[in-house]
Amino acid sequence: MTPLVSQVRFRRTPKTKRQSGLEGRITFVLANHVLVTGVALRRSPRGEYVFTWPATKRYSAVPVDEDARHALECALLTALFVEIRQGAA
Repeated sequence: MTPLVSQVRFRRTPKTKRQSGLEGRITFVLANHVLVTGVALRRSPRGEYVFTWPATKRYSAVPVDEDARHALECALLTALFVEIRQGAA
């Protein structure tokens, strides 16, 4: 089974800026197909970790290679085709 997330990278916020609760930013590959960047990891006032989606304008999700791009486009086009056909019925 393909892991849901892989290639996880964490860029810690400088100590001087962590007072606001921002611990850092996360980049990862989703389902071996989509590169997700800019997700914020924050610490709540109660000390719990929480994520912010999307974190900034730098947030992005792009296919990791041409095979992934093709697979995602096929899946999206298939889903859109089904939705369009059902709407026409």
